[in-house]
Amino acid sequence: MERRAHSVQKSDARLSFTEENRSRFHRFLRRARPFLFSAIFYSLLFPGQALHAQEKAPAPAPTAPAEPAFPLKVVGVTVSPHEHPQGIEFVGQADQPPGGRVQIFVRNAANPDSNKPEDTVNINVLQINGNEPKRYVFNKVWAWEDTPADWPEGDTSLTPGALSVFSFNSLSPDWVAPESSLTMEFTDWINARKNTLDVKLPKTEARISSLCFLSGDRNSLRPDSLVFYLENLSQKNWKVSSVHIYQPYLKSSFRLLKEIAKLERISTYPASGVLQPGQKMAAIVSPPSHLKLTTAVIEIALVNSDNSAETLQLWEQLRVRRESFDIGAGWISASMENGSNILTSETWLKTLKFLHINTANIQNVPGYTDQTNAGGLYSLYPLKFMGTAQPLPQYDTDSTLPKFHAAESLGNVQDEINHCSPQDSLDLLRVYGGFRIPTALILTDPWSWRHYAGISDYPHFNTSRLAIPNLFESWDHYTRWDKPISWAAPLETMGVLTRNLRDNSRPLSIAAWVQGPFDGWSSAGERRRLAPTPEELRYLAWQALGARVSSLNWFNLNIGSLVQYRDLITPIRKVNREALTLEIFFLYGDSWQNRVQLIEGEKPRPDWELSSIICPRGALLCALDLDYELNRSGRTFEFRRPRDSKFEFSLPLFLKSPLEVFRIDADGTYDVAYQVTSQGVEITDKQSLAAIYVATRDKQLRPDLEKRRQYFAQEELDYKFDPAENRKDYHLLKSLAKQAGSIVPEEPLTEEEEKEAEANSSF
Repeated sequence: MERRAHSVQKSDARLSFTEENRSRFHRFLRRARPFLFSAIFYSLLFPGQALHAQEKAPAPAPTAPAEPAFPLKVVGVTVSPHEHPQGIEFVGQADQPPGGRVQIFVRNAANPDSNKPEDTVNINVLQINGNEPKRYVFNKVWAWEDTPADWPEGDTSLTPGALSVFSFNSLSPDWVAPESSLTMEFTDWINARKNTLDVKLPKTEARISSLCFLSGDRNSLRPDSLVFYLENLSQKNWKVSSVHIYQPYLKSSFRLLKEIAKLERISTYPASGVLQPGQKMAAIVSPPSHLKLTTAVIEIALVNSDNSAETLQLWEQLRVRRESFDIGAGWISASMENGSNILTSETWLKTLKFLHINTANIQNVPGYTDQTNAGGLYSLYPLKFMGTAQPLPQYDTDSTLPKFHAAESLGNVQDEINHCSPQDSLDLLRVYGGFRIPTALILTDPWSWRHYAGISDYPHFNTSRLAIPNLFESWDHYTRWDKPISWAAPLETMGVLTRNLRDNSRPLSIAAWVQGPFDGWSSAGERRRLAPTPEELRYLAWQALGARVSSLNWFNLNIGSLVQYRDLITPIRKVNREALTLEIFFLYGDSWQNRVQLIEGEKPRPDWELSSIICPRGALLCALDLDYELNRSGRTFEFRRPRDSKFEFSLPLFLKSPLEVFRIDADGTYDVAYQVTSQGVEITDKQSLAAIYVATRDKQLRPDLEKRRQYFAQEELDYKFDPAENRKDYHLLKSLAKQAGSIVPEEPLTEEEEKEAEANSSF
């Protein structure tokens, strides 16, 4: 509102207040009381000056003075367009033009050393294009918004030099169109001023493709490196000049930030630091030692290497968390007949660790998680927590934080039981904002999971591809086979879903839940075997891994399921061993290529799907078999015998002309025939199902990976426990499952067991 020219007003000059305005006025009056008192005190001391305006002869009406300076500036805008999952047969959903997520970075441009009250900007009243942001959510124009209108009062005072981020996720493409604009109108009631900022959405020339914080094994809490990938979407050559990190400067607020570091020592791949058109660049920087595990804004400054006058800033907001490759197991907890928890059984814990499981949906389990002394169960068989983390102060400690994968408190927010809208999910997860524990969100419906993008720190997804139909998909509408089937989706859709969630969540990492053994479904549908076969399981897992996930979870490894599907124990163990061996690609890497090779003929059909992940030390190349068959009687998928094939993979410039290419699996590394091409590498091999290769210019990478593989293989042997191959160990597991109330299958006795049973009977 405008200030009046004189301090004395006519008695009939009144303002018409609504209830909301009245409330705001009282807040303004309460805050301005010291200043008003000073003004009154000044008028009592100098009455002549206070009445001077009235004593003077009438003068022409002066023009209203300019409002106090409003130093808020838009310094960056990031638009992340939504991506539809291509090739998924949705139920009754018409294609819609995709919207996108918008982040607007604003800074108080006043001198950071200023102490003037008017240089602090109060931003609690905001309108975008003439409406309060929440109206767009209410009218289903946006999925969610995170703007000052809904923030606590303490989060809306931007001191000089401070930065904040306003975000929204639009359902409409109108809000994300390149070079379109919107207006933001701020009302600063405390300083009695308004201002309007025009925000122009950029034409994306480059983007941050991946961004994560990592640290070595010596420090389980504080990250010591920031790894990011840049993707050039323009025809210009860009070069990284600096990386800026902003973090909260108040303990009471995680929304108000100031710059804590400007980093110019950047390791880039390629070493030239030039990002050419259509290419990706990997970069690593060391963040400052005072980096905190809370909100951060990353600004990456680029300069056109051909025209140094042209610059580009890329912005992203995320939570600082130490990323690790975790392997989860779902609902592994169960009550026993004697009232104890199955996690107090060393047999069950040994089974999980034998499978390389390090994370589970647990929190406090008396008799297990409290046994942290030397020789205690938790010390011997630790599992990271994935739960609500409540009460938060109890878990936000230096000792407990490394034990937490993520706070998962809302369940499957897209199903009918736990349904929670994107805005409600955001509001409920805000409680974690001031703490150091990252949040996870479990998503199950790819039609709308893009609407949840940006809400959690670590998106997970869980969708079955076999036996268990879902509500969003029509399995019998897939034209993959001559005759439709209704008991499964094409297995390669697992990769489609993984890539789609990753694309909608960039630059955050994601996690996948792969369908494993589970005996808890009440209806089998048309397929008698509810779990994947060993071949199906390996294929589904590598569809997710080949698309790059940062954690792998198995749905589900409760003890009854594992006993029922004993034939999956070894496949799960081997996939996990492979994933841990190749962990460097999932943590330090980014996705690169995905394409399909066809079998030529009158009716070309899919042959192989080629996916790749790149990292500074090399490329992980995955050839996934698409020429599998239907077993219609058993309602399973079967893979053909190994066949001679050629796989043509492209490589980024910094990995071109590899010095070595080899195949790798859980049992070793193998030489393969290959030749270097202008685009990358061509591999000749005889394979089926899933073949995994590594291409590298680093001669030390192969021995390093083999050393890791041997370490995890030896770790399995050290447990001296194998319920898949050892019948006695399996019987121990089976007996434990019965005590947990599971229905376990009866197996035919071996000859030795029959003789023992006869002897006992005679006795």
